[in-house]
Amino acid sequence: MKRFIALAFFLFSCVFLFANAKPAPFTFETLVSMAGETARCEYKERISPLPKALQDIDYSQYNLMRYNIDNDLWAKDDLPFRISFFPLGTPLYSLPVEIYEIDNEALISKVPFSPELFQYEDQVKFIKDQMPKDAGYAGFKIRYKPKGSAYPDEFAAFLGNSYFRIICDGSSYGLSNRGIAINTGVENVPEEFPSFEKFYLVKPSKNDESLTIYAFLNGRSVTGAYSFRITPGAEATVDVKSVLFFRNKVNLICLAPITSMFWFTLGEPDNFHDYRPSVHNSEGLVLSDGITDLYEPLTNYPLHKMINDDIACDSLRYFGLIQRDREYNRYMDPGVKYHLNPNCLIIPQNHWGEGSLRLFVLPTLTEWMDNINLFWIPKTLPEPMKPMNFDYRVLYSLKEPENNLSFVKYTNVGQDLINCENSIFALSFADKNGTIEKSKGIKIDLQVPNDVIIVSPPTIEKISFNNTWRVLFTLTVHKKLAYDDKPFIIKCRLTDNGKAISEEWYFLWYPQ
Repeated sequence: MKRFIALAFFLFSCVFLFANAKPAPFTFETLVSMAGETARCEYKERISPLPKALQDIDYSQYNLMRYNIDNDLWAKDDLPFRISFFPLGTPLYSLPVEIYEIDNEALISKVPFSPELFQYEDQVKFIKDQMPKDAGYAGFKIRYKPKGSAYPDEFAAFLGNSYFRIICDGSSYGLSNRGIAINTGVENVPEEFPSFEKFYLVKPSKNDESLTIYAFLNGRSVTGAYSFRITPGAEATVDVKSVLFFRNKVNLICLAPITSMFWFTLGEPDNFHDYRPSVHNSEGLVLSDGITDLYEPLTNYPLHKMINDDIACDSLRYFGLIQRDREYNRYMDPGVKYHLNPNCLIIPQNHWGEGSLRLFVLPTLTEWMDNINLFWIPKTLPEPMKPMNFDYRVLYSLKEPENNLSFVKYTNVGQDLINCENSIFALSFADKNGTIEKSKGIKIDLQVPNDVIIVSPPTIEKISFNNTWRVLFTLTVHKKLAYDDKPFIIKCRLTDNGKAISEEWYFLWYPQ
């Protein structure tokens, strides 16, 4: 009897201790260990829990399901941030992600799912009936309510593979970011789409101005641990820490990828008979290495093959995609609001080493395809299973990158009516800080490849109507470019006594 009492007391003590034990903290290092261990295991494809009928719904049907924001995570806690969730459905969003909540560094619980959390229009009531009770979510969006505001506004979304999108103050949604891309644009090699399979949402306090999210990445060739510190505002930022483990060697590693859309813009020969002057989420890429600040207007040539253009860089300061023109009349689309699409800069926070910036362009005949991909390619590829750290800040804003250089506001290209074999280029430079006006020894540095002929040398004049300086020149070519030839690269910048006073304009040209 005494033994029984002693054993009962021991068991009761154990239960009491475990019940009162503090849960083990969940940190970024916890996630790094998880990624390293998973990389040693064979990759397993995930299986959708949805019946085929729900996997096959189209995007218009998908949008008739809406999360009831009264059910937002943290909605009843009066916090500055709260989370809404995306449902599963369509071929793109048929795989669930696991979403957990962290409070005081302790993993609290998996965020529960129920079909009852969504509202369904009459046309899609069948989705609710067929949705598995434990199906899970496709992703989530973040809402933010600053002090003094009555209602939280959406400003970020994580949905699909490793994609995420951010809104800065005053902007609309535009381009997208990815955690990583593998083999993007490599011919005869399938692209891999590693996915964020698990998210860990750190519950904020009432005075927090940033939200921290951890994400576990998994794919056929790579696993990874990500930390996102997300701060809304006029300059919204995402501070990214990541540690990657590669299971095997890959053809191409694409770091900090940006995905966007460019169909056409005002000032080009073809607008595809559309009623709008310009249609694009981004109109140009920027690159700064501390020596040269480069701007490349985006282009779309449907009669030519996809473009892979690399720009070598030894000391990267930032790169990104921007929407330079903010005039509504350049787009005339009140629904999509292209004129309010944000700029996005990638700013390294640790040393990335030597590498190159690659622009990958798919030709398109519509605005419904994200045909622009921009990413960093490291010169040295990591060894399998050796951790690779790369940290960076993603900066979203409606402002130009900060430098003291004049920039090309408009790029116009057209045919010479006297000789249709010639192309006329008109570059309109905005004179930042009056550097062009003050210049005493201004020169136009125009660089063309051997097969391009300068018919009319460049000239410059001030255009008072829009307060720009126009550089005008005419080019022709020795040879026509075939479907799979690479485009000509044309460069132009302004200098004063040998010193650059403008960004370098960098243009990929297929003579039409």
